[in-house]
Amino acid sequence: MSTGLEHCANTHGWRVRERDLHLSAALGGWIGGLYAMQGVRHKTVKKSFQQPYMIATALNIAACIGAVAAWRSSPGLRSATIRSIKSMGLP
Repeated sequence: MSTGLEHCANTHGWRVRERDLHLSAALGGWIGGLYAMQGVRHKTVKKSFQQPYMIATALNIAACIGAVAAWRSSPGLRSATIRSIKSMGLP
């Protein structure tokens, strides 16, 4: 896999913009991104990429924690969510 990515980079082939990778991290794709950074040593040197990526990751984690806190502290939100799920026919 990494050989294919390196080939694309060396031949100016298809590439994903860093901005898109940051957006992916903010929307929850940070787990795969961290795996790629550590597992296949991708983007591990470029600090100008890492800092915004880690900020986007932290924002996603904070949003998830906030959503769970809102869910736990608001019985009205919980029941509305459960009603919505049941109305969609999900278990």
